[in-house]
Amino acid sequence: MLFRSPQGQSFRKAWEAALALGIQQLEDIAMERALYGQEVPVYSYGKLVGSRIVHNDRLLMFMLRNRAPTRFTADGRAASRQNSIGNPLKAAELSRLKKQWRKEWEEERQREESEESCLEALDAQIERMRGNWLANMTSRTRALYEAYRQAEAEDKAAGRSAWDELEDGDDREEDSDAEWEARALPGPRKEPDWREG
Repeated sequence: MLFRSPQGQSFRKAWEAALALGIQQLEDIAMERALYGQEVPVYSYGKLVGSRIVHNDRLLMFMLRNRAPTRFTADGRAASRQNSIGNPLKAAELSRLKKQWRKEWEEERQREESEESCLEALDAQIERMRGNWLANMTSRTRALYEAYRQAEAEDKAAGRSAWDELEDGDDREEDSDAEWEARALPGPRKEPDWREG
């Protein structure tokens, strides 16, 4: 009612401004999709395995026809090659280069995707191997392993390392092997007596 009433002139202006803003936002989204494509999920056997970029050439041609009507006709060809593109030979070269660049870009993207999927497969395999290794431990070994992990976590939380246990001034290269082992191994060290049977 207000839209049609004589007193609703300011409302009509605001309405038209809001519509123009909405149309501009839609046009921006369409332009972005035409230029950069749209990411769509890729499924294999019902599971999400990744995504790929899909380009919509019809949307691109629509945007070209509507944004540059003097350069493109309704069927998408250049209206005047001499005025819009220049030399037809250069246009053919440009078209060839665009195809080459597109192919190189797609190959590079496939290479990156295959590297990522290869790393993910390796990580999954390592995790399965670790699971099998843990599952095959005896209960005693498992308890010792858990105690080791707990002690390691406590050391990390406290900021301790193996180097902290060495006294200041110790240098591995200056000590003999026997002196180093005597300090490194816990408990008293007894040299073997070869005379004992």
